[in-house]
Amino acid sequence: MAAIAKNGYIVKGINNVAVKFYPQVLGIHQVHEHNLCNALRDFGLMLKSDCKRELLRYNYDFLKFANTMRSSELCMLAHGYSLIGLKDTQWWDRFTSVAATNSFDMDGKEMAGFLYSLSRVYNGDHPLIVKLLEESTHWIPHATAPTLSLLIKVIANLKVGDRYLDKINARAMEIVDRLNMVDIVFFITANTDAKTRNLELYRVLCLRVIELYDDIELHHLRALAACISIGGYKSHIFFNVLSIKLVELCNTKHLTDGDVISLFLAFTSQKFLAHNDLCIDAQVYKRFLKDRLGRVAKEHFDFPIPDVTVVLAQALEANMDRITYNGLPIVLRAIGILRLPVSEELYDRVIQETSTSVAQGKYCDLKLSNLVVTIAKRPGNHDVFWTAVHEVLTRPNVDIKADLLAKMTITMSNVTNEGCRHVVYRDLLELSLQRSGMMSIKSISALTRMLVSNMELEALVNGSYVDALVGLFDTLTIAGIFGILKFYPFKSLPAEDANVLRLKSAVKEALNKSDENVPCYKVLQALIDGTYVHVDQTS
Repeated sequence: MAAIAKNGYIVKGINNVAVKFYPQVLGIHQVHEHNLCNALRDFGLMLKSDCKRELLRYNYDFLKFANTMRSSELCMLAHGYSLIGLKDTQWWDRFTSVAATNSFDMDGKEMAGFLYSLSRVYNGDHPLIVKLLEESTHWIPHATAPTLSLLIKVIANLKVGDRYLDKINARAMEIVDRLNMVDIVFFITANTDAKTRNLELYRVLCLRVIELYDDIELHHLRALAACISIGGYKSHIFFNVLSIKLVELCNTKHLTDGDVISLFLAFTSQKFLAHNDLCIDAQVYKRFLKDRLGRVAKEHFDFPIPDVTVVLAQALEANMDRITYNGLPIVLRAIGILRLPVSEELYDRVIQETSTSVAQGKYCDLKLSNLVVTIAKRPGNHDVFWTAVHEVLTRPNVDIKADLLAKMTITMSNVTNEGCRHVVYRDLLELSLQRSGMMSIKSISALTRMLVSNMELEALVNGSYVDALVGLFDTLTIAGIFGILKFYPFKSLPAEDANVLRLKSAVKEALNKSDENVPCYKVLQALIDGTYVHVDQTS
């Protein structure tokens, strides 16, 4: 600190202009009530410099005089020491004890800032936080945009529920035209973390983003794309606006591997979301296109727009060396779903590296399942990948959830052919039959439909599989049993097979326990008797 007192310190101001300052108290004199004002001036300036951690030397010096400080000065201390990362709980407890009695004249902005600082140190049960949050409810309807922005960060940090969040969101929608880009990012990220279900809030905030198009930075774009998709909200129009901005930004900036993976996840998710459409007016998008690009073309309504697929493919090529095995399934999914124009060489490299990771057992059952489903739907043989999957599936005690086995088996049955793919299909079918007793009703119903469709007669009379079906009958209605068995090809199966007889016996037992007037009773009985004829209408 003596060197800083002698040589000064640099603070960067507006437009990154560097200004040198010299301490007036810290490092020169002991802090006391007569120089406290200048000591706090040193604190505030040093907090903006590279030497801010030197302030950790003076936390107890300032604490001695906390009871004489104004609310704004207490807020500055709380902000500074929470920012630096002071972990001294004894200091914080004593400081908040003083602040609880000296913070009676805080305005809304100071209270929000103070709460934000405390939220980085304590949880929502701290008495002072509870008190300040309760006080905040009175001025939320009058809060400014900067104050709301701070407060939404507090709510996100504390995870205190919907009580305050609903009021803050309502005020944000009232003054949405005063929110800047950073405010909007805070609101969308906080509400996504809180799992807020408010379609109109997200729609209004996204419309504001379009208005602030020029202010969007790469980190804003990445956060917005991720949160909208994670939140389960769909808008191809909004993502196309982000895509146009991304293409523009990539003229001067390079995407990192983290950017690539995050954007891949966000954009691919938009392809599958079926609900919570933000319903952004197409006319808003057309006006945006005319203002920004001077034209409205059919390609601008494709998702994703062609230009962004080129940018993302180039970014993948540039970052491939830094993408880990965890990112490879995301990359493969994006290549297929977003139709990225990657080179054959790059695609082969992704497949090879993914296959190596599969063989090394680096993927859990869900990731392996997603990979199998993704590659199964891709054109080409991918023998190196299927060989790796076969190796995993044939290991002793392979640990894959039964429902995922059913999903993979059904997918492979639709796209399989001779060669390595077919070998994997047989592996999956065998495992699915073995573990059918652990499947959900939905999975075993889907598996049954697939087995019937493919006329897998040997599988349909498999002992473990029949055990699983019979085990479900006690929990199903007659209509539920019929729903599973209505396509079952009893006539094509050996009539004297022990498992066929056991299945029929279990169905008859369920019928005997039921009333013949319940739905599907007669058709299920006809199915067992061999007199049922399926027609393409509801029975």
